[in-house]
Amino acid sequence: MSQTRKNLLLVGCVSAVLFPAVFLFYMWSARVDRSTKPEMACFYNLHEIDGAEQAWAVANQKTTNDTPSWADLRGYLRSTNFTCPAGGTYSLARIGEPPACSVSEHAALYRKQRP
Repeated sequence: MSQTRKNLLLVGCVSAVLFPAVFLFYMWSARVDRSTKPEMACFYNLHEIDGAEQAWAVANQKTTNDTPSWADLRGYLRSTNFTCPAGGTYSLARIGEPPACSVSEHAALYRKQRP
């Protein structure tokens, strides 16, 4: 086998290993960048608070006129320290309504994209 063919084979093998590694790193970094934006972090916090409100309502047979307190939701949340990355504060809502962030853009984003 000639030296040129050996070099081409070596380049092909290195690229076959290196390209997927670089691609996976790129995909991982893009995912991290999207989820660390303040509005997205706030969105995920509001989503978790909303789910905790719903779980509390089902477990305690509450209606849409009831509003839980933070103490009521303590057992339904993964964390008890919810802070908006942009400095906003969260407020709970009646069952069936979305919780809100004091940063109006975050609250509007959650209301628009609410699952």
